[in-house]
Amino acid sequence: MMLLALSAPALVLPTTPSFSRPAVGRASLLTMQVDAPTAPKTVGDAKTAFQASYGNRPVGMMLQSFVNELLSSNVLAMASPTFKYNRVFALGFTTLCDTFLDTAANDAELRKSLCDGLGLDAARIERDAADLKAAAAAAGSEEALLASADFAELANAASPPKYTYTFGAGLLAMMPLVDVEVNDASIEKWSAALKMSPNRLSKDWKFFESSQEKMAEGKQMMMEMAASAKRKEAAKLKEDAEKAAKEAAAAECDAGDEAKCEDDTPAPPPPPAAPPP
Repeated sequence: MMLLALSAPALVLPTTPSFSRPAVGRASLLTMQVDAPTAPKTVGDAKTAFQASYGNRPVGMMLQSFVNELLSSNVLAMASPTFKYNRVFALGFTTLCDTFLDTAANDAELRKSLCDGLGLDAARIERDAADLKAAAAAAGSEEALLASADFAELANAASPPKYTYTFGAGLLAMMPLVDVEVNDASIEKWSAALKMSPNRLSKDWKFFESSQEKMAEGKQMMMEMAASAKRKEAAKLKEDAEKAAKEAAAAECDAGDEAKCEDDTPAPPPPPAAPPP
């Protein structure tokens, strides 16, 4: 499980938006498995490749945590001989980026640099994720998806699918596409269909749930800080304007314009109130 500092909101999976169900057949849902891409040998190599792609500029404290975690967790997984790229991984990758980079002004650049750091084809990642979304939605139901030959192909591979944080994110993102609520029961069911233990996926899902709250709190805090900074800036501008106006009036008074001179004589006190009749 990827752990992020509290100061940087953790990765979460938002509610997947609804998609229209295109008229495509029960064709390959989870296929396009290929040999592992040319992955970096070490986390250091991945970070170097990322920075070379992104340029010699800072990413930002909050986004840097995401970048570091996504690179390190995937490098370790891709180094395993049982790792095999598939479209669930692609969907998980784009889902995490959609979630955590939603406030980044240079979202597309960061995505490409993350792919470059991991030796992945950024265009293919986006294409595979989009194709899987459409195909899963077109399956029409959870039963049709889990009974598909392609899902069975993933489950009956020579070795079970290598579970990664990103792969788990892809599975969780697929569930709403066939109107499945993410919960312990659905995680058990999908894990059994893939012949893998539900433990890590269940832990990651709960991590996503708690992280969603932290992300919302973090965004709210940032909004409040930005609003406070704007209020302070407005108050400072008002103070400066009033000071400048007084200085200008004083200068005109010194120049002989008595109309611009302020009368510093204190106002007389109000007359005493008349005694009651």
